Amino acid sequence: MIPMTAKSAKTKPEAVATKTEAADMVTMMVPRCDIGIAPENPRADVPADDEIPNMAETLVTDDGCGQVVPIYVRRGKRSELPWMALDGRRRLFGFDHLLAEGRIENDHPVRITICETKEQIARAVVLLNTERLQPHPADSIEAIAKLLKKNMSPDQIGRALGYKKSEMNKLIRLASVHPRAIEAFRAGKLQPRHLRMLARLEDQDLQRAHADRVLDGFYFDDVAVQSMIRGDKATTQDPRFVLVTMAEYAEAGGRIEQDLFGEFPDSVLDTPLLDELWQGKVAQITDILAERGVEIFIAAKDRVEIPAGMEAPWNYLSEHQVGAELKAQFNADRRAVIDFETEIKGLVQSGEFDAQRIAEYLWANAELYTYEQVQKEIGAITLFPHRETGVTARPALKAYVPPVKTEDEIRADQEAAEAKQAAEDARSAYAVTTHKIASAPRVKVDVEGLNNSLHERRTDVATKGLIRDLADDPDVALTVLAAKLLTSAVTHEGSYNFAARITCDLYSSRFEVIPELDGEVRLRVCAWKDRLVESQKRPIAFVHGLSHADRLQLIADLVALSLDLKEVGTGSVSSSRRADAAEIQELLGSDISRHWTPDAEFLAAHSKGLLLKMADDLKLDTTSLSKAKKHEIVASVEEAALSARYVPKGLDWSIELLEADQADFDSDDEEEGEADDVEDTAGDDQPETPEDEVELTDPSAGGAGAEAPANDAVDDLEDIVIDADLHDELGEDAMHFADDDIAA
Repeated sequence: MIPMTAKSAKTKPEAVATKTEAADMVTMMVPRCDIGIAPENPRADVPADDEIPNMAETLVTDDGCGQVVPIYVRRGKRSELPWMALDGRRRLFGFDHLLAEGRIENDHPVRITICETKEQIARAVVLLNTERLQPHPADSIEAIAKLLKKNMSPDQIGRALGYKKSEMNKLIRLASVHPRAIEAFRAGKLQPRHLRMLARLEDQDLQRAHADRVLDGFYFDDVAVQSMIRGDKATTQDPRFVLVTMAEYAEAGGRIEQDLFGEFPDSVLDTPLLDELWQGKVAQITDILAERGVEIFIAAKDRVEIPAGMEAPWNYLSEHQVGAELKAQFNADRRAVIDFETEIKGLVQSGEFDAQRIAEYLWANAELYTYEQVQKEIGAITLFPHRETGVTARPALKAYVPPVKTEDEIRADQEAAEAKQAAEDARSAYAVTTHKIASAPRVKVDVEGLNNSLHERRTDVATKGLIRDLADDPDVALTVLAAKLLTSAVTHEGSYNFAARITCDLYSSRFEVIPELDGEVRLRVCAWKDRLVESQKRPIAFVHGLSHADRLQLIADLVALSLDLKEVGTGSVSSSRRADAAEIQELLGSDISRHWTPDAEFLAAHSKGLLLKMADDLKLDTTSLSKAKKHEIVASVEEAALSARYVPKGLDWSIELLEADQADFDSDDEEEGEADDVEDTAGDDQPETPEDEVELTDPSAGGAGAEAPANDAVDDLEDIVIDADLHDELGEDAMHFADDDIAA
């Protein structure tokens, strides 16, 4: 062994403070068998990784300069080997791999550097294992590219690095990639497989274009790049190789190109030869099928040829497209074809080629496509490659010509149709479902200036007003209840198109409970709940034990609180439900102003322009109010409305008909303005309105506004709360009647 010395690196005075001068570290060659891994090595217990075999190739080269970096060691103690490695664990594993393959001996020389002092040992253990930057894979690629520019041949680089030729070819191909692609790879914009895909492209302009794309923040187009790589080449996974074996292709002179990186299937260089061999075998099948009197076509892809006068079959097989009389035969034939297909797959996989059996299978499979509402005939068959059976067939069908029926068959069809109609007539005698009830008239709703939230609020308040009046009139509530039940029974409609949602789901909204309106009814329902709990009876027994008047009141309260006429936006106006509400309002003589006038909470949701229109209706000085702040206008309108029992138009349920004519509605009014006089002039001389035909008017009495105010915008919407007194009166158990979204 020839020792070699290396001067230790100069250290800063403040970095190491020792009394003795640091000894020089000696580099020498020692046998592999004399080196172990020191326990203080941070990676002493880490096993060998999968890249050790590749790294081992760099440790032995033809020129004998395999190992470049020495292994830093200390002297072994009594129970240890002569030299204990402080770093270089993977290089020792690489030598062990070569030893296991028999490529080196146990005493193969290994270059080491000896650490003598404690300071040197500490530096080797810590710094050599931690203070190093993991190289990026792009570093190796760029290094090889620079060596190629130095006029080193790939063979010279391979011998110097000790890489196998296959690995060196991959690195050389990667080193030839456009620098922009390497830049994108280093930046993490390209994955390693993306870089390998670009390396397969011969055109560096294309490589740069795709690299620029990902550097600009776009995704890497795998499909487009793979299509460029593949071109029009077939691969060894081509379905034609099911009938044509690889040996037959090679014997005919066919060539195969292996993928450099082993990621894609091998390419077929002689595609025309492969197609010729495949069609040669298919020709034996076409001769057999042609004997059945049909046209035969051969296609390279799944595309059916449809001769003139013929029809294309369904793209898929399903019994749902088959006539009822043919389903049983279709399913039987389909099961037989499945068994037949299993047999053909077995023959093909075993390497056998039976043209007769394959032709019989293809015909049976094609016949499945003839089943539709009637069974048609096959006019032509197109053959194309298939991955499992080697070849498959799709038919073109002849146009169906119905057979001429005899007089007996025609008479039998007529008798069957008459019997079917008689059975349907017998069943319809017991049917209660109908759609012939009077439809709701179309209504015109003035929503000018209203946004969705304000429209919802106004219809919400109007709903609550009707709830209060309906709860006070049990007779009308019974009418509503009976009408809802009848509608549900004979039309099977849901609750959405009826004013009362009797299920019974109590009305809820995202706005506050109004004590004078729905709050009063909710308190009544709370009282009914308390009486039910105190009675300790089941609901039916409890209700049956009530007096007739109490039962009527219970029904009135529940039916009233089931009303739901709220419209969540100006575009969700329901003519049907508004017509119901108008009829209920007329029966009740409902007037919301008897119970409630606009309060500050309600008025604050309106724009300043709408508030001024209300003030004008109330004969207030709008000139001075227009200069006031909004909360001052709200206070003035609230006070005046309370004094005048005023509510703005839109909070009642009178409707204005749209496109109404004499045939649709029995009304003597010729002008819209005459509707205001109907109620005032009603008397013995007025014609009585039939019970089933309610005359819909637009009353303006009771403090309703003269016209619907416009809404400029919702300026502000304060937090919605439940009145404190009502909150205490309702109690916690009753709060579920209010909407969950109400902020308390």
